Amino acid sequence: MKKVIIHIGLFKTGTTSLQRFLAVNSDRGCFRDCLYYPKAARIDSCGAHLNLAYEFCNSWKFDSSCGGLESITAEISNLRCKSFVISAENLSSYSISNRDLPLHI
Repeated sequence: MKKVIIHIGLFKTGTTSLQRFLAVNSDRGCFRDCLYYPKAARIDSCGAHLNLAYEFCNSWKFDSSCGGLESITAEISNLRCKSFVISAENLSSYSISNRDLPLHI
């Protein structure tokens, strides 16, 4: 079974540093084998999965060419790794009331 850790760090709490670390290191050796930071849905230089948050909130900022839930799900299912981290500050403003998408990963 695969485990997905969803980090919804609030703004100005060091989330960008965590995202940069994960983005730079997730393809490196043993780190890659135990924890992976998906490339899908990352649209900014810091490596946040902002596009996923935009998709969840039906935002006009969502860019399908950058991927979303479907892309992350495909990426996760095609890898040997068992643990994954998804991170975006915007996920902290996501709520069940504005959700149209099933969250099956």
